[in-house]
Amino acid sequence: MLRVMCRTHLLFHRRVSGTNRLYRILSENSYGVYIFHLPILVVYQYALDGIELGPFAKFILAAILGVVTSYALTYVLRRFAVMRKVI
Repeated sequence: MLRVMCRTHLLFHRRVSGTNRLYRILSENSYGVYIFHLPILVVYQYALDGIELGPFAKFILAAILGVVTSYALTYVLRRFAVMRKVI
């Protein structure tokens, strides 16, 4: 079992350890996502309150929308020089 885990780790490390444009964008925007994700998730949770879905479905939907919205908001705000210095 340990051998399989080590080989999987090495394969993953060789494939993903490099940097590309997507990883760079995600990395540059991570602090802004950290700041904005909580208020955005609260808004989505209140918005999903009246919808007839199970709690797990609401959780998944809010999580996906929250992550995407947080990264999009941070990406747009970082285009302004003043905001780039802050986030």
